[in-house]
Amino acid sequence: MTLSLPLMIGLLAYALYILAFAVKSFLLLRVLMMFALIAESLYMAFPDPGEPLWLGIVCNVIIFATNGWHIALYLRDHFGFRLNEVEAALYRRVFAAHFSRVDFVRLLRAAAWREFADGETLLREGEPVHAMLLIEEGCAVVCAAGHEVARLGPGSLLGEMAYLTEAPASATVTAAGSLRTLSLEHDKLEALIKRHPELETPLQSFIGHDMVDKLKRRHALASQGA
Repeated sequence: MTLSLPLMIGLLAYALYILAFAVKSFLLLRVLMMFALIAESLYMAFPDPGEPLWLGIVCNVIIFATNGWHIALYLRDHFGFRLNEVEAALYRRVFAAHFSRVDFVRLLRAAAWREFADGETLLREGEPVHAMLLIEEGCAVVCAAGHEVARLGPGSLLGEMAYLTEAPASATVTAAGSLRTLSLEHDKLEALIKRHPELETPLQSFIGHDMVDKLKRRHALASQGA
C-alpha cells in the first residue's frame, strides 16, 4: 500500500489527537489539538480520492477557534497579570496555603483596596454587610454590645460570618490607626464563583481557617483572664 501525502497528513492528525489526550498539561493538550485540527482539515480538503469534506472542515474551524479562545484565557490567567510587591507578599503570607496563584489573581481582579482612617467604622453591629474585608495593614477593634472583644491585625477577615449566613454584622469594627483592607463585595464574589466554581472550596477553607484562628485566640485570652 502506497501512502499518499494526504493520507500521511491524516495519519499525523490522528497521531496528534492520541498524543494530546495522553499528556497531562492543559496547555500542551490544547496546542496539540490545534495542530491535529489543522492536519485533519488539510486531509479533508485534499482527500485522495474524492471531493473536499467541507462540513468537516467547517466544524474543525469552529473547534479550532474555541480552542484558541481557551488558550488565550489560560495565558491571560497565568501570565497576563503581574503581582506588585504588596500583592506578592500578601499572597505568600495569607493566601498561598489555600489558593493557587491563578485563583489569587482572580480574587484580586474582583476585589478592591480600601483604606480607613483612625476611628473610622468598617462594620456596624446590626447593619447589613455587603463586603468581606481582609486586613492587609493596620489593626481593627471589634466591639459587641458595647464591649471590646478582640483586636485583629494583618491577615484577619472581617464580615466573613455575614458572607456565609447573609446576616447583619454581629459586631462593630473600627480602625485603630490607619488601616488598609482588601474588599471583596458579596455580589462580585458570587459572580466570580459562578464563573470559576473551583474557587468555592479554597474560599471555604480560607474562611474556616480564619474562624478557627479567631476562636483559638479568644480561648487563649479567656484562659489568661481566668
